[in-house]
Amino acid sequence: MKSSVDMVISERQFWELSQRYRLSPRQCDIVQAILSGALHIKDLRRTRGINPRTLASQLYRINKKMHSGSLAEVLYVFVRDAKDIGP
Repeated sequence: MKSSVDMVISERQFWELSQRYRLSPRQCDIVQAILSGALHIKDLRRTRGINPRTLASQLYRINKKMHSGSLAEVLYVFVRDAKDIGP
């Protein structure tokens, strides 16, 4: 089955960037959901079944690691940086 991340960036690009930003497995799961179109907190909670406090904590850590301030900015940074890696 094709990963939903492949629709925005390649799987190789995703894993290289997740290592660059030192994302945990849970954080990778959240970023994959963002890349798949979950741009609202309630979308993430519903699709991933994450406790609201856990989600808030993980989003804080993702934003800190990526120097971003929102879910949309996380998406932007991943797509922008994927262009530097190539397909």
